[in-house]
Amino acid sequence: MGLPRHKKMYYELLRIVYHLRRGLSRLRTPSVRLDGQGRVEFYYTTWQSAAANVSAEFVKLPNGFCEIRRGDRSTRIFENIVKIDDPLIVKLVRVKPFVHKQLSAHGIPVAPFLEFTLDEVDAAIEFLDLQSAPCVVKPAMGDAAGNGVTTNVQSRRELVRAAINASLFGRELMIERQVQGIEYRLLYLDGKLLDATRRRPPCVVGNGRSTIAQLIDAENKRRNQLVGSASLTRIQMDSDCRVTLRNAGMSLNSVPRAGTEVTVKTTVNDNSAKDNVSVRNLISDALTQEVARATAVLGIRLAGIDVITKDPGVSLKDSGGAIIEVNSSPGLHHHYNVGNLQETTPVAVPILRCLLGMENGITKERR
Repeated sequence: MGLPRHKKMYYELLRIVYHLRRGLSRLRTPSVRLDGQGRVEFYYTTWQSAAANVSAEFVKLPNGFCEIRRGDRSTRIFENIVKIDDPLIVKLVRVKPFVHKQLSAHGIPVAPFLEFTLDEVDAAIEFLDLQSAPCVVKPAMGDAAGNGVTTNVQSRRELVRAAINASLFGRELMIERQVQGIEYRLLYLDGKLLDATRRRPPCVVGNGRSTIAQLIDAENKRRNQLVGSASLTRIQMDSDCRVTLRNAGMSLNSVPRAGTEVTVKTTVNDNSAKDNVSVRNLISDALTQEVARATAVLGIRLAGIDVITKDPGVSLKDSGGAIIEVNSSPGLHHHYNVGNLQETTPVAVPILRCLLGMENGITKERR
């Protein structure tokens, strides 16, 4: 049974208000992604370097495209989009409830979750009431890059607000129990772990004069100047930002003391190099194999798997962790946008070798 008519009208009215607020916010911060010249130049540089590494020819094409040639093999690339997985698999993996069901059916840990729409928000409220931990509300489909995600949802009022916010990015929604621990991005190609990055939420440092909103603006302006670097995101002052600050007893208008570090979001998508560390050496064989099995279950060759765990030295089952997201066409900048770049893997190289049909530096024969 759906919502009463008056509630539907109320929620639709709130959606309009949220749309307007998001529109005003985008005037200040146009997009979570720096989709302009900075992003294009980063990927041009990354693929050109990878081409040089495998003695291939790099050809720059317009609007973020490039072509790389080696012998009689060539491939075309658009930023982080490459021709490895079937497009249908790429699209299917972006349906989060499907992914969760598939992994759960094969005994791979995911957080308890529920699919719902705004018309079914009462079911989501029941789910929230049954949990012993805060919950996360997000769009159920698509590559949202953190858009529409609200963490630390604990009350019915917060749930309704989070659901309306998520509905701006898709009518199909998910609520899942929030997993405790630290988030890691594990990049896989054909079942092999290429790199792992520990990702912490974005933060700003107080100066005793500026509000948190002003500090975020200053950080975003700093990132805008890093043309061609791996800092490809801005900090969004969205629902997750407001909830995170509220749980810490602050708001966007708060003025932190000088030197005080303030975590401004719980989702990690908007962080920067100082928040990321390459930690391939910390990932245990048990965790590596467990997550590799997830890629096999889903039939995806190239994937960025986001996990939350308290201990990467053991399996997710042993740590109480879970897979929270499977990213097809994963952004490579997560593995270059780190504080210890000298210790990370230049992941574009093995991906390019795959695209060019190379093995151990030798081009394979055509089948």
